Amino acid sequence: MKLNRRVWFINPRFQFKLIGYFSFVMLINFLLVKLFALMAFDSFYKMCKEAGLDPEGKIVQFINMQQGLLEDYISASFFFTLLFTIIGGYVISHRVAGPIWRINKVVKDSIKSGDFKTVHIRKNDYFHDLKETINDLFHLIKNKK
Repeated sequence: MKLNRRVWFINPRFQFKLIGYFSFVMLINFLLVKLFALMAFDSFYKMCKEAGLDPEGKIVQFINMQQGLLEDYISASFFFTLLFTIIGGYVISHRVAGPIWRINKVVKDSIKSGDFKTVHIRKNDYFHDLKETINDLFHLIKNKK
């Protein structure tokens, strides 16, 4: 896949805000999962203590090992999910911001020149219905002249 973009962020404020919002949600989720895992393992340790098990015994060592593995898995999962969230947020925000920028540019250019041009947006972008509505409006204005 060849990535040939001249402008990486079309509307940086919107795009960073969208990516930041979803990344923040991921961070909250990560912290909650870590907290709940910590609480679960704390209850395991209390149960071992109440059962009179040796704090250095094999069962407690096994629980320690499982806790460490789970924390590693949760951290790795968070890292990869955050990475995909950032990439996905970038792609989606680009597919939203791009058409809005293009429509805005064509409308401004049409007002300035008096010549109503057709709005074109990429196949995978959003707002094709808005593009069609604006093109219909421009066509109607052209025909009334």
